[in-house]
This record gives sequence, structure tokens and C-alpha cells, in this order.
Amino acid sequence: ARTDHIHEIKRKTIIESICDSFDNVGQHKIVFSLFGNSGVGKSYICKYIYNSDLIVPEENKVLIDFNHIINNNTPGIIQTIIAKFGYGQFYNTQIQLDKYFKSVDASKTEYLAKCVDIFIEELNQYANDYGHLLIIFDTFEALSTNTEKTGFKQILQSTNNNIGFLIAGITKVNFCRCTTYHISGFDETEIKEYLINRNSRMKAVFKKHGTLLLSQIRKYTDDGNPILCGLVSDWLLHCHDLNTQIDYLLSSKETSRKHLINWISELNHDLCITMRFTAFFNDRMTTRLLSS
Repeated sequence: ARTDHIHEIKRKTIIESICDSFDNVGQHKIVFSLFGNSGVGKSYICKYIYNSDLIVPEENKVLIDFNHIINNNTPGIIQTIIAKFGYGQFYNTQIQLDKYFKSVDASKTEYLAKCVDIFIEELNQYANDYGHLLIIFDTFEALSTNTEKTGFKQILQSTNNNIGFLIAGITKVNFCRCTTYHISGFDETEIKEYLINRNSRMKAVFKKHGTLLLSQIRKYTDDGNPILCGLVSDWLLHCHDLNTQIDYLLSSKETSRKHLINWISELNHDLCITMRFTAFFNDRMTTRLLSS
């Protein structure tokens, strides 16, 4: 669901809440923690905000995914940020990073601590010169404990009010001045919009069965899990008898995952292998990849 940009649901309520929180950026420190179960669309929201003109212009934003090994340490975080905002503005940070990489043994810790201090000074100056910045951290649960202690929290705490943070993950961020938002699956309005966008036949189905079917689908998909909603949509789109499947949804008390997994296994061999293979990719299966 988070990579289906043709039939995407923009999660308007959640995005509006995030934007409202950043309305007073610069007035006080803003750290927004977006948390929820895997697969509910946290990464999609991070990418949507990063690629849009919301909150600050694109050139004043950076997106860092801790699921990428290069970002899972303090030097990696620093390098990703300065690569986006321009190396020329972080000259002293680069000198200190070079000393860190060339150092050995106990001196590495000392050089890294000094590097973080210098980086924060230059990042604060950059924000003062070029306007408000937004740093987006995704997959927070993948951040190593050591990295969180040695640099991440210091960056949150010591940067000035012109720098805001959006942090998404399964767990909350342990930061005293933090706005938290628990994201769950699609609500009934979003389920209706999503299924109709992907399968025009569903418009007549919802007109006939109304809120009863919507509430049952939400229950059936573990409170509107977007990935399961996508599978239900495909299942209904490709079924031989839509009315029979709708009757099943209305009466079913089975768990959704078991039924949907069984449905996938009934696909032809090549498509089944493709879906299993793409499940290992970082962004899961995309429309383009699955089509090819």
C-alpha cells in the first residue's frame, strides 16, 4: 500500500496533524514521534512529507532511514545530513570526521564526541542562515542502542529551535519534549476510498451493503492494516464470483492472514514465486517490480 502511488491513500488526518505540530517551528523545539505496528504506512508518510512542499521546502529537508546500514551509526547520520545540505557549510565537521576515520583504539571515541559537537554547531548555524530545517528519521527501531546513546540524542537535544525532527518507528522516541502520534490502519472511509480506487466494481458493492461491509473489512484486515487491505483488494479484483466473496467477508469469523495467505498460494506458480521473492526487498513489492 505504501508504494502503490496510483491508488494511494494520503492519510490526510495524520499528515495534517504532523503539519499542525510544525506550524510554530522556530518558536520552540519540535520533535514529532510517529509510531505504530509494522506495515501501517509510517514510511509512506515520511516519504510523502519529504517529497512534498509541506512544512519546509524540499531543499531544507533530509530523510534518513535507519534500515539502511550506512545510516545506522553516528558518522553515517552526520554524513547523510551534510551530503544533503552541502559539504561547504560543514567544513570543520568533515575535518573532524577524517580524523575520526583515521584514528585507532581509544582515540576514536574522543574524536567522535568532538565531531558531534562541531557538527551541531555548524548545523545550527546553517539553520540560522538558510531557514527552518526538517530532519526525518525512519525505522527508528533499527537504530542501534550504542548509536542512540553516543550521538542521536545529543543531536535532538542540542540543535536549536530552527531544526525540527519527524521520527517514525514501531516504538516511541524517548525524548522529554516530544509530540507523539500513534498511527493505526485505514479507517472505514479510507478503506472505502482505497478499494473503490483499485476496483471500480466496489462502488456498487458498498452502495448495497453500506457500513456493515466496511466495518467487517476493517475487522477482517486487523483494523485496516494497509498491506492486508491491498491483498483483500487484489483478492476481490481477481475473484471469479464477487458476490460469493462479499458474502464470505460479511459472514467470516476467520483470521484474515490465514485466508489471504492461502489465496496467494493458489496463484499460478510464477506469480506466487514472484510475490514471495519480492517480500524480501526493503520497500516490499512495488507495482513496477511486480508488473515486470
